[in-house]
Amino acid sequence: LPQVLTAGLVLATASGCSYNWEDFPRLGMPTPVTEEAPRILSLWQGSWAAALVTGVLVWGLILWSVFFHRRSRTKVEVPPQTRYNMPIEALYTVVPLIIVSVLFYFTARDESKLLELSDKPAHTINVVGYQWSWGFNYIEKVEGQPAAGSEVPKELAAIPDKFQKDFPQDATGVYDAGIPGTRNPQNGNPGPT
Repeated sequence: LPQVLTAGLVLATASGCSYNWEDFPRLGMPTPVTEEAPRILSLWQGSWAAALVTGVLVWGLILWSVFFHRRSRTKVEVPPQTRYNMPIEALYTVVPLIIVSVLFYFTARDESKLLELSDKPAHTINVVGYQWSWGFNYIEKVEGQPAAGSEVPKELAAIPDKFQKDFPQDATGVYDAGIPGTRNPQNGNPGPT
């Protein structure tokens, strides 16, 4: 037992050495940097809260049944068996469906808001993934002249709230496009998506 306690103490101390307590409310999510990020953070925190409540409830029920419904050492007979307890059976069938439905509702609500397209974007850029690289096609063109002047930039410099969100397209395989720190990647599949 002393070895287990020592190992637990070392593990707890070593794992907490470099933790930034200011990040604790975000539960591992980076600091939001875009206007969409607070919505993603809210969904992230809500999912963690639901998982924590569900986990505490399940572990509580398991421990309660282990400690309070164990067989007595003095009694040898088998405790009475109950079958067809409909309220309990309905409970453990309906509760998971409710949990999944609530999580689905909030995820679908936030996803539809995050993928909402602007009617008049400041810029529209089509992202195409191809073997080991990306192509950025600047859609807004004026007759006879390039949209960005004589030089088209080689790198995409995104100001997230001023660009039309366009699903990435792909010519050769499945790619993932996302601006680091935004936590909102888009997947590109072969052909228009």
